[in-house]
Amino acid sequence: FVGSIAMLFIISVYLCLSFQIFAFEAISPGKVIIKSYEMIKKNFWRTVVLGLALFVLAGAVIPTIFEELFKHSSLMSYFVIPFNAYAEILLENTGLMEEISKHGLTIADIAKETALLSIGGTITALLLPFGSACFTLLYLDIKAKKYSK
Repeated sequence: FVGSIAMLFIISVYLCLSFQIFAFEAISPGKVIIKSYEMIKKNFWRTVVLGLALFVLAGAVIPTIFEELFKHSSLMSYFVIPFNAYAEILLENTGLMEEISKHGLTIADIAKETALLSIGGTITALLLPFGSACFTLLYLDIKAKKYSK
């Protein structure tokens, strides 16, 4: 299992510039894959560091900051309203209310956590173009260095 995950990770690193190559160059899909591999071959660790930094920033750090800001703001009381209604309907109709009560949780707690998860997911989605821009800059930098020699 771990070997499969490692293999998928390595393949995804070598293919990470495929979108940029496809967008900027008029070559066939097969050649896109080959060119992505060739461009990353000498820039593997640089690409790994960029990808991991983007993953941590866009997937964990920045969304968590926004979740904390919302959690302690007055906007949260308004944002929770629709989630509260959905939580009531879901929990009462599925009979999960007793199980949740055993853990000391209320419908309001579930609604608040769902709202916070929603905020984090939305922020993550809004950061996707940032990651694409970073990989586009990596593509342009590798291309410029290769052709400037």
